[in-house]
Amino acid sequence: MMRRAGTGAPSNLISPTRDENALIQKAVRDAQNSLILDLSCKGLSSVPPSSWSIMLQELDLNHNRFTALPDGIVFVGHALRKLDLSHNCLVSLHPSIGQLRQLTQLLISRNPIRELPAEIGLLSSLQSLHADHCKLVRLPRELAACTKLLVLDLQYNQLTELPPSFYRLSSLGMLLLEGNPLQSPPRRLIRHTAAVLSYLREHCTPEQDYPQQVPPKKQSPLLPVSPVPQIPTPSVERESVESTEHHTVDLTANMTFIEFCTAVRRQFGGTWMNCNVQVALRYELAGKSHPIVSDDDVKKFILAMQTGKRPMLRISRIEQTTES
Repeated sequence: MMRRAGTGAPSNLISPTRDENALIQKAVRDAQNSLILDLSCKGLSSVPPSSWSIMLQELDLNHNRFTALPDGIVFVGHALRKLDLSHNCLVSLHPSIGQLRQLTQLLISRNPIRELPAEIGLLSSLQSLHADHCKLVRLPRELAACTKLLVLDLQYNQLTELPPSFYRLSSLGMLLLEGNPLQSPPRRLIRHTAAVLSYLREHCTPEQDYPQQVPPKKQSPLLPVSPVPQIPTPSVERESVESTEHHTVDLTANMTFIEFCTAVRRQFGGTWMNCNVQVALRYELAGKSHPIVSDDDVKKFILAMQTGKRPMLRISRIEQTTES
């Protein structure tokens, strides 16, 4: 286990050693069976790309160096139940957090986050949100759409008021508000969840209430992909038992594996953007087939394009089988 100085602020974490990298790879392999990936206290600022091929149910990234939501997390969004990003360096949450519709536990404690995105209201399965010891100055009224919330920990932030729409959190059994300069609701009520919800209901006007449905926003990939003119545009085939379709994909010079997958999925659109659809990528060159499963594979493919070899990129659906 990596040592942390003192109480372990993220800035004190050291980079993974060779032995620790081996432990990281072992954790990824173990997660293939358990669907639980524990990469806590590893000094990480990114998640190994191979992790996103696993339909993770739990992802533990506490006590690391993350400054943003991990790239590629949308690929496991339909399966993830628990996400722990506490004790990191997050200054915000990307709106794509709203795509994690099966998430029941979200831990972002002890990060310098000042605001939460409105899209957090799309987490319809969320039961506990721990955002204590952050730097939150306001909360989105859309959070009131998370009506399954049982625990909401907002201790030791910089909140002066709660959105009146929070009266709709009728399942809330534990609302923790100590350590905030609250004015509304008044401090005399903050230790009594039922009293707080009652106060908010009495003071909520129609203009302050949350929309019955969070307005959908146009979805964009976690990492924008910008075309680079000097790189030729490859042709890509989608293989199926019914038909073959041809498309082109814009590339960037330093694409990661996650960016590459996102660009291909985006080009096909429709169900191919659905995280439930698992796909395999490969390219054919000089009569040989080469799988694309890592950043290095993407670099080799782009190099082949740049040198005029025109490899054929193929995408195919991975059929899910069940054992009887």
